[in-house]
Amino acid sequence: MEEPFWKEIQDLYHISQDFINLENGYYGVLPTPILEKYKKHIDDINAVFSYYMRREESSDMLRLKAALAPVVGCEAEEIAFSRNATESLNVILQGIDLKPNEEILLSNYAYPSAIDACAQRFKRYGVPYRLMTEPLHDKTEAEIVAIFEKQIQPQTRLLVFSHLIHYTGQILPARAITAMAHAKGIEVLVDSSHAFAHIDFKVAEIGCDYWVANLHKWLYAPLTAGIIAIKKQKIHRVWGLLGDNTYPETNIRKLERFSALPMPTFLTVFDSLEFHNTLGIARKQARLSYLQQYWTNQARTIPHITVHTPIENSCAIATFSMSNLPAQEVVRLLWEDHKIFTAHIEIGELSAVRITVQLHTKRTDLDKFIEALKKLSSWKKSM
Repeated sequence: MEEPFWKEIQDLYHISQDFINLENGYYGVLPTPILEKYKKHIDDINAVFSYYMRREESSDMLRLKAALAPVVGCEAEEIAFSRNATESLNVILQGIDLKPNEEILLSNYAYPSAIDACAQRFKRYGVPYRLMTEPLHDKTEAEIVAIFEKQIQPQTRLLVFSHLIHYTGQILPARAITAMAHAKGIEVLVDSSHAFAHIDFKVAEIGCDYWVANLHKWLYAPLTAGIIAIKKQKIHRVWGLLGDNTYPETNIRKLERFSALPMPTFLTVFDSLEFHNTLGIARKQARLSYLQQYWTNQARTIPHITVHTPIENSCAIATFSMSNLPAQEVVRLLWEDHKIFTAHIEIGELSAVRITVQLHTKRTDLDKFIEALKKLSSWKKSM
């Protein structure tokens, strides 16, 4: 796996050596060259302050959309910016034109912000929503599509699902699910917060009507950078979260009425894109998948451990649980006894530990993690 090359990439990151960070899913830490560019953008804008915001901000945002369009896989005129994927989800779910008898159907693995947005809309306007219940793990593509299909009812008008499930790391067949829904006259919103710049795809290939993601997770932009993509012919169906009389209803810029945006952040996206394009998405995905399988293949052989992430159709994110210890206790012991930082996730009856590798993750750190798991596996026996 080109270890000398990846050692050079690892050296681009300046992160704490006081502990091993295996929770890289919240946001993607910036490589030092991008971090330095970010600081420069802060200094540059601070030097001219309101002149930049009044004279140059708008043109820079249009340039950024043009730069992102081929990477996202849509037209620049179909892109809008937000501050994060939660905001992007709310723009669509609070703003899409639906009647009180038209239902939103969500995957049970949808991001909580999407569920909360639908719950608020139901309370406020009476637009119904419903969560699927059947698990998707260890299912074939055809079986997954069938699970979604059988949940659809005559009143369903919008289907919402996560492209890459943040709980388990499972990658869903987004294109096949979308095609099935479209065949039934149902619009589709895909949340690619953990898929964009992580796995190789284009929005146009999925074919969804509405799409959201973060730029500060796998593209390595600074925090507070979100993105929305809407098919041109669907833009008129979405009301903005904030009122706007500047742009016509068919112009996606009507959704960006957030006044002052964190422009040093968005200017840094140019630098993040350069890093991303230089590395290449296929190479990046292969490395992340390798690192995940490096530890999960070993963990699957350790007593008491169940890995909840499929071997196929996954990449950097994977989750596991232990039959001899609660997940929250595993997280605590990994931190207190081994200085390994992880995340506890819970959905339905599943309580597990989420591990998210990143380009800076070292195999030696994963070796230490595996040794810690082996000790935890016999932890009860030594009590």
